Amino acid sequence: MMNPRTLLALMVSALSFIALPIGVAMAQSTDVAAEVNTLREEIAAVRGQQVRLQANFEGERQDRRRLQGEIEEIGFNFKRLEGRLDKLVGDLDLRLQEIEDALDSVAPETPMPDASAQPSTPETALAPKNATASTITGSLGQLVVDANGNTLDATSATEQNFVDRYDQAIKQIQLGQYTMARQAFEALHLEDPKHALSSNVLYWLGETYYVENNYEHAMSQFARVALQFPDGAKYLDSLLKIGLSLGSLGRLEEACKTLGDMAKRADKLPGAIALNRKKALERFGCSG
Repeated sequence: MMNPRTLLALMVSALSFIALPIGVAMAQSTDVAAEVNTLREEIAAVRGQQVRLQANFEGERQDRRRLQGEIEEIGFNFKRLEGRLDKLVGDLDLRLQEIEDALDSVAPETPMPDASAQPSTPETALAPKNATASTITGSLGQLVVDANGNTLDATSATEQNFVDRYDQAIKQIQLGQYTMARQAFEALHLEDPKHALSSNVLYWLGETYYVENNYEHAMSQFARVALQFPDGAKYLDSLLKIGLSLGSLGRLEEACKTLGDMAKRADKLPGAIALNRKKALERFGCSG
């Protein structure tokens, strides 16, 4: 029979072999738990970072929307200012043209005939200051007199009537009565397409469309001036307005070519036309 001490030693030895793997397993379990905790902390940190990034993204998206709205508003205001600038330039052009027309219409006063050399005629009342030529019937038949009471022949009376109607149409443009002015200019052109003021008539007919942003119709009138009256007073003005109309329609390449060719068609552009051409070249991003 085995000695009790020997049996106890064997039992202790067996228990030590069993306890060793258990200790190792427990140690490994502790390491795994630590790693799990570490991973949980890292996951929590990543989630926090994700939340912050998402919040930043939402904020940036709102900022982009706000900036987009501001850009659109700036673009709208810019277009409105461009429209106002074009209108102001148009108004200035009209006023300058009115001054030019007034200067062109000034002529030396016709000397009054010697009363002793003329047969006496019935007196006629002088027409009002702003009156147009009119016909007065008397004992000697019909007399046509101008606004100053001067007697006119039939041809002079017709010419005076044409000029008076032209001046009236210009005033209608200045008052913003574009439809009435357009009808007046069309009637004048149909009446006498070869009149000395024909290029002016067609130019201002185009202006009645241009000020209403009807660029296609405006261009057709300006083109008639450029083609039919290359030596006319409104030739360069018409080329400028053709370029501006093309640019306003988004046809920038054609606009830049038209504006660029203007310098080749005149030795020296008038100051106002040169300035407006330069502004148009910059506005449409032309290279020259």
